[in-house]
Amino acid sequence: FLRFSIQNNEGCGWVLKAPFTTNSEHVRFPKSFDALMECLMTCSRDQSRFPYVIIQPCLYNRKEMKVVCFGGKPLYVSKSSAKRSSDGTNRSISNEPHGKLFEFVENAMQCYLTHCPYAILDGLFRVDVMQTEDKEYVVNEFERPLIKSMLLGGRCSHIS
Repeated sequence: FLRFSIQNNEGCGWVLKAPFTTNSEHVRFPKSFDALMECLMTCSRDQSRFPYVIIQPCLYNRKEMKVVCFGGKPLYVSKSSAKRSSDGTNRSISNEPHGKLFEFVENAMQCYLTHCPYAILDGLFRVDVMQTEDKEYVVNEFERPLIKSMLLGGRCSHIS
């Protein structure tokens, strides 16, 4: 986190997200380091609700591309409706046919497997990608939708 924050400091603060929440529930956008520490202290007092928080630097371009993968290959791009802010923009980071974006996602998945060899990436999987001001793609999140659904209230409890 610190290395990425230093290398990609775009002056937009941070994003704090609680795990297992959706639709921007329990998301905070502290702009200063002091505000970040205050948010962390508030979260730490309520460990029964959230076992941890996710901290990410806020990028100037808030657009996120959600790349759906199957069998280890990117197949489809779903564009997010990222929030606009007073200190950011929301511009598209890739256009059809998404060749460079797909290549980046394949390389990111391979890197992930190199460092986490027991990760399961052969089924349905999603890679969320954002772009820095220098036009470099960065992975925002690797996500397995089925697992997330099972964790959020057991909606897939019929699966054994």
